Amino acid sequence: MWVKNNGAGALTITPTTSTIDGAATLVLATGQWALIVSDGTNYQTAAYVPSGGGGLTVFTESLETASPNSSINAARLLVSAAGATTDTDFVLQPKGVGALLAQLPTASSVGGNKRGANAVDWQTVRSAAAQVASGTRSVISGGANNTNAGISAVISGGIGNTISSGTATTVGGGSGNTVSGNQNTVSGGASNNASGGSSCVGGGEGNITSVGDYTTIGGGDRNQASNYNATVGGGTQNIASGDSSTVPGGAFSQAVGAASTAMGAYALARTRGAVASASGNFSTVGDAQTERLVQRALTTGATTTALSADGSTPGANTCAVLPNNSMFAFTIMVSAKVTTFGDRAAYQITGAISRGANAASTQIDGTTTVTTLAAIGGASAWVVTVTANTTLGSLQVNVTGAAATNIKWVATISLTEVVG
Repeated sequence: MWVKNNGAGALTITPTTSTIDGAATLVLATGQWALIVSDGTNYQTAAYVPSGGGGLTVFTESLETASPNSSINAARLLVSAAGATTDTDFVLQPKGVGALLAQLPTASSVGGNKRGANAVDWQTVRSAAAQVASGTRSVISGGANNTNAGISAVISGGIGNTISSGTATTVGGGSGNTVSGNQNTVSGGASNNASGGSSCVGGGEGNITSVGDYTTIGGGDRNQASNYNATVGGGTQNIASGDSSTVPGGAFSQAVGAASTAMGAYALARTRGAVASASGNFSTVGDAQTERLVQRALTTGATTTALSADGSTPGANTCAVLPNNSMFAFTIMVSAKVTTFGDRAAYQITGAISRGANAASTQIDGTTTVTTLAAIGGASAWVVTVTANTTLGSLQVNVTGAAATNIKWVATISLTEVVG
């Protein structure tokens, strides 16, 4: 008996008391036909192929209806070519710049919009037509409601993740993550955002890398890394906004100065190279903390020179600037030596400085103590002092060397700060 399904839906053939190919039923999709013969007891199919040609010769197709596929049947396409090697690859190859996808585009949420050139899109669940791999060579491996408009960009899975632009960007998974720019990555987590360039958010929730390139947030909650090479390791609501600044973790800390570090809770690293540490605060970030600075200068004569974090004339970003209404106690260690080993000296300075309503009110409080720890050779004539810079509102370390002598000066400034 020849049977062909010319209908719009599947045709199920159920022998009354027998089996067909060892199963209770045979299902033919639209356009399929079968030659059914009896062996005296049950039925067998002598031919079972789609219409429109000789059918598949390399694959065997079947519809699996037995448990565990009884409630959701499984349609299988099995490599079965005679003469094929024991291990045989299965290749799905689009033509030209065609995409490889799991659903037919429908311009609706059912199948989504057309995919990008050479895109790969295995996502089968979306709430909007635009939630597809629309970028050139873009990939969505799975998940739901993901959108990839980047070039050579990848969303591995998750829910509601978006790559809006850029090249070679990645979302590993998670939910509600957003990536733009080039070579940026969000590995997972929720509601994270990576922009700039070559930046990374490892996970966590609500973390943001922005503005500068090469920024990193390891994880945590609502952290921000917003300048070149800035890093937040984790914690909550920390901000690394200075170039090459770092917040290892903790809570509510801010590394504002370039190459600065803020640690603990409510610490504020204000200037270049500052390392701030706090365990809490009175009312604002950085109002109860310690801060350590390293300053330097190279002198070539006997002219008094002020140290700074970058070795040039002190500025607002390179010296120990006091906030309004603050008081700092300080201990300063200074090392100095000629550029060729010889004359050398070391000093310790202790004291206090305060600032009232403005920079002009900055003053040294009490008596500053300068102790010479060592002075070898001609270094006995060198001089170190500390003053209040009323233009910048800062603590200033001043050094005086010797005529026609190149001397390197380095100071470590340790501050105990109370503000407000």
